[in-house]
Amino acid sequence: MDEDNEYRNYYDEDERNAARNAIEDVRNAKRRRVVQTTPWGGTRVITQPAPVPVIVQAPPPPPAPQKSFLGEIPLGTLVQLGAMGYTAMAELPPKPAIVGEPKTDNQNLVLYQEALAKHAKRVQQINTAGLVASVLLAGKRL
Repeated sequence: MDEDNEYRNYYDEDERNAARNAIEDVRNAKRRRVVQTTPWGGTRVITQPAPVPVIVQAPPPPPAPQKSFLGEIPLGTLVQLGAMGYTAMAELPPKPAIVGEPKTDNQNLVLYQEALAKHAKRVQQINTAGLVASVLLAGKRL
């Protein structure tokens, strides 16, 4: 008998045989049919037991990152904002008084410009230190 053709009995559809048909369906569900090709070009059908399902448990979720006292803002960002705020509030050097003598006023202006340059350099140093601290607290590489 050809295994690809299914033999059906007219009495299989009878509802009185439903229990027997259900048992056969469960038995057939546990088996699977594999078609193999033979070296000479033919095929054969092999009935094998169905593979046992493998249950893989998912790994636990990673721990939540630590939150700062201001909620969602990371500590590194707070450090950087603090450095920027400090430099924004830093006082500028006092402006020179105008004496009225061109030579003295010119010397005072040069001294004032040097003081402004030192102030700008100090502000940049503090902002850079805040940025480096922020990156290090975040655990990133520079």
